[in-house]
Amino acid sequence: MRWYPRLFLLACFAVTAASAAPNVHEGLWEYEIKMDMPMAPGPMKQTQCVTQEDLVPRQPQANCKTTASKVSGDTATWTAQCKQGDMTMESSGTVTYRADSMQGKIKTTMNMGGRTHTSNSTISGKRLGPCKDK
Repeated sequence: MRWYPRLFLLACFAVTAASAAPNVHEGLWEYEIKMDMPMAPGPMKQTQCVTQEDLVPRQPQANCKTTASKVSGDTATWTAQCKQGDMTMESSGTVTYRADSMQGKIKTTMNMGGRTHTSNSTISGKRLGPCKDK
């Protein structure tokens, strides 16, 4: 009879650990990013294979790197830096997943030739299906 409390605690821990995973279905996702500024180009679209371990939308430029990221519940936050020639760009974002969809915001600060420009964007996404490489 002494093992019942231990079994109960173990079962409670397993349920808590399982419920801590983000509510996102892994697979191929399409993101649409809209800049919130006058005269901005149309929405930019990109696709990415999303996993529970990789929830941060990637910068499409090869010269960008994610400098920090965190997942809390269904929300992922990150910061990234890009550099090309004398232009540097820093961005920070937050996205919240809801199984097969997501919504979020990105703030970007660009510095080029001593001039600084800040812009805000909205990002939305949807799961398209399984990743092509699997």
